[in-house]
Amino acid sequence: MSCEAVQRRLEEALAARREPAAGDHAHAEGCSACAAHRRFLVELTAELDALVVPPLAPAVLAATRERAAGALRERAAWRGFGRELAAAVALALVALPVAVAHGLLVARGASALLGAWVPAPVLSWLGLVYFGSVALAFGVLYGSLPLAVAFSRRMREEAA
Repeated sequence: MSCEAVQRRLEEALAARREPAAGDHAHAEGCSACAAHRRFLVELTAELDALVVPPLAPAVLAATRERAAGALRERAAWRGFGRELAAAVALALVALPVAVAHGLLVARGASALLGAWVPAPVLSWLGLVYFGSVALAFGVLYGSLPLAVAFSRRMREEAA
């Protein structure tokens, strides 16, 4: 039986306002360090019990309750995406004309370079595959915007 374990159990017993276990009590009687620790805990408990806590002023109590209720209402209120989503969509829309222009340049360049060697149906198929993959990538980009905005908002709220 270690003194640290006995002292911890003595602290727990006095904090719970109950008598320590018989083994711990016997150990504290025979061990000077544990006996001193027990006396310290008893004196500390008596001093804490003797403290008189002044009551809060009604104005302070009312102001505290008001602030707490306001914070709970603020936290519970759901806010739509609003400006954050509009800003994200506006930023993403900047990329749309660039991507369309790039796609047209790639299609014209591929048609001019490969038109003489590749049959028209194969060239059309290549164009459909290219534009289909670009459209799919933009669909994923624009579809993920609300998720990204919601995720960033949640991270800010958890950090606050």
